[in-house]
Amino acid sequence: MSSEFYVVFDDPEWLPAHRAELAAAIQRLATYVRDDGPVFWLLGSEDRDADGRWAFDVRIFTEWESGSLLIELTLATPSIGADLRHWLAWLRAQTAIAVVDEDGEAVAGWL
Repeated sequence: MSSEFYVVFDDPEWLPAHRAELAAAIQRLATYVRDDGPVFWLLGSEDRDADGRWAFDVRIFTEWESGSLLIELTLATPSIGADLRHWLAWLRAQTAIAVVDEDGEAVAGWL
């Protein structure tokens, strides 16, 4: 079972205008494994070769033109937590954002 979180931008024009920088920031993460343009995959460094291990622990879905991000968290390993905290700190340094759940409630804790 996965958890879903949304990154909401105070400035809805920021994401479409900065898509290359955002993509590069995700691709620099140690847990980054691949993307197909609008979807980025992260895989924790813990037990990567274990039987039955999924090909991703997190997928970040981007809607470049509408200015939204969806974070689908399947497995919260320590390396995933560290990378998401690092990436969100970078993003918060660039623009004002909120991380909310599917009900629009602010997410407390490590996100």
